[in-house]
Order: sequence, then C-alpha cells, then structure tokens
Amino acid sequence: MLATVFKQDSIRWKIALLLQRLQEWWEVFSSQLLDNAPDVPQLNLDAEWIEQLIKILLWSIIAAILIWLTWQFWLLIRPYWIKWQKPRRQLPNLLDAKTEATLSINEWIAQSQYYQKQRNYRQAIFCLYQAMIQELSDRNMISILSSRTDREYLALIKNLPLVDSDSYELLLTTHEKLCFTKQAASQSLWEQCQQAYQLISTRAK
Repeated sequence: MLATVFKQDSIRWKIALLLQRLQEWWEVFSSQLLDNAPDVPQLNLDAEWIEQLIKILLWSIIAAILIWLTWQFWLLIRPYWIKWQKPRRQLPNLLDAKTEATLSINEWIAQSQYYQKQRNYRQAIFCLYQAMIQELSDRNMISILSSRTDREYLALIKNLPLVDSDSYELLLTTHEKLCFTKQAASQSLWEQCQQAYQLISTRAK
C-alpha cells in the first residue's frame, strides 16, 4: 500500500497522468472538431521521453548560466590578469646607467632609500651598487668605463688595498645576478647590500 502511494506521488507518475489527460483531450478535440480532416495525427507522448527532454533543457539552462557567470568573472579579473602578464621592468644594467648623467654618492643613496620605501628592491640595490662604484671613482681608485663588466670591476677591486673586499664583492655579485639571472630581489637581500655599503662607506672615511 505504501509502495503504491509513493509511486503515485512520484514525478514520473504525475507526468504520465498529465500526458494521459492530454492524449484524452486531443482525441476528443480531434474527433469533434476535425472529423472532416484526413489523417489527423495521433498525439503519442511517452512519459520517459518527456522526462529526458526536461532534464536536457534543465542542464542546458544550467550550462548557459555557468558560461555566463564564467564570462562575467573573466571580465572582472581581466584588468588584473593583463597587469600581471606585463613583463616586469628590468633592472637597468651598468651600461645603461653610464649613458645618463652621473649622480653623486649622496644622490645614489637617496635614490636607494626612495626605492626601498617603494619596495622596489631591485632598483634600491642597483643604486647602492652605483654609489659604491662612484665612491671608488671619487677616491681615484678606479675609473668608470661603460665597457667594464661587474667581473672586471671585481678583478680591479681585488688588486686594490681595501680593508673589506668582501663587501665590494657582495654588491658586485648581487648586481650581476639581478641583471643576468632570475634571482629575486627581496628586502633581506637589500638589507645585506645596505650593511655592506655602510661598512664600505664607514671605512672609506
């Protein structure tokens, strides 16, 4: 008894009942109003087929909604995606810097502090590197040439009577890695370079 009640309360049973009534109505309608019309088509509807059709329509609607939501989400994040995809501005190397007007040591240090506050640690380290090179030039220990590489500067520095050559080497090798490798510039790396330059500056006085 319970199984019969449950079956009669199911969606499929209700669809079958509705289709049966539609078929009865169609037969009455066709027999009364279309007696003179030849070969009136019989309305033969199957409950299972209608159920499958409804499922297809529902899934099509759900798919269309998901596609629309995905498109709206893409439109929302597209500006951020384009901004993220833009290539990061490369740290200018020594050759590029030499084509510009030479800054003083204090100006390079001020630039380094400015970029550090902006969290642009690549530029901040680059400015410390330039301050070191400029300081050696001001002391007439080396001459600044655009054709010289970091390793050539390092070879010159090792032949100079410097107390702390390790600090010079740290700045030179760090600059070289930032220019020619994929090493990331972080705050901790900038702090190491800052400490190295402070040691150089203190002993140069």
